[in-house]
Amino acid sequence: MFLEFYAVGWKFLSFFSLFAMFIQIGILIVLRAHYTMDIIASYIFGHYFWILSDKYSYLIDWNLLKIPLGKRMSTYNSDITEDENHEDYMN
Repeated sequence: MFLEFYAVGWKFLSFFSLFAMFIQIGILIVLRAHYTMDIIASYIFGHYFWILSDKYSYLIDWNLLKIPLGKRMSTYNSDITEDENHEDYMN
């Protein structure tokens, strides 16, 4: 959730979700609900799936729904316009 909030410019919610993540890590370790390796692996896989979903949601938004790139997320407005360079995003 940190990356999603941070990408759209919601700084407070992004850092609050980061804080909540570390609280959850502490609770899981103290209560012995998971092994430490499970917790570390979940954040690695979670980040990987976030990257994949961002790329595939671009394909769906651009090709199927015809949503311009500038309207998808605020961080893309300055770099790419809706009519040019849309192929470069996937590379």
